[in-house]
Amino acid sequence: MVASAVSSVTDSPPTLLVCVNRNTRSNAIIAANGVFCVNVLADEQSDHADRFCAPLTADEKFSDIDTRWERLSTAAPALLDALACFDCRVDQVLEVGTHSIFIGAVDAIHLGKNRSPLLYFERRYHTAQLRSQG
Repeated sequence: MVASAVSSVTDSPPTLLVCVNRNTRSNAIIAANGVFCVNVLADEQSDHADRFCAPLTADEKFSDIDTRWERLSTAAPALLDALACFDCRVDQVLEVGTHSIFIGAVDAIHLGKNRSPLLYFERRYHTAQLRSQG
């Protein structure tokens, strides 16, 4: 799935939150498994976002032969070509309106190569150019 709301909660212990519509398959999967991995995409990876927004089966979403999916500590799918992967265990779930807020304790982090992030604003993709320090 592509999450429209992901946020850091605290750095000690490292914790993230992800908002997931309760009517999605992903919500039921996260609730049942108790784990999720947030894969932060780079600006050239919008095709991955499009694929995971499309009405495809799980097998179809993960079938791209050019994509390196691995498992970190929780066994949730981690995209090693992403900017970063935050592998989380669900610590709490809050039900608010149409969504579940999954609060996850970060079990493992994988950092990919440093590139510009993929951003989504006003119904289209954007990029933020990184500036060199110095």
